Amino acid sequence: MADQRITVRLDENDVEELERFLRDHPEFRNKSELMRRALMTFIKTYEFRNLENAIVVPTWFMDLLRDWVNAGLAADVQEAANVILTNVFTGNEVVSMIERFLSNKSRLFSLLEAEKRVMRK
Repeated sequence: MADQRITVRLDENDVEELERFLRDHPEFRNKSELMRRALMTFIKTYEFRNLENAIVVPTWFMDLLRDWVNAGLAADVQEAANVILTNVFTGNEVVSMIERFLSNKSRLFSLLEAEKRVMRK
């Protein structure tokens, strides 16, 4: 399939931001390359929008999120994921697990600092 040309209209502020980005990121040769890569990345990660660094989830979990949306329990996949993750991370068992992890991490940090002091002597 031959390349096709499309036109994108942007307001002046968006064009300035685009040009600033290109100046700061020479790995993109031109606007077309940046727009192609940005568009393809957006399409591939759309269902994971606003999740930090787009996480990969098992198919069954994605199906569950879609089922929640279809059942009217959430407006979209992102909201369904937020509800589930919020409930998971605010449950007593998980909160206790996180507290233990942080406590152990703090103790480990203290031991490492003590070890550094001994090695400096």
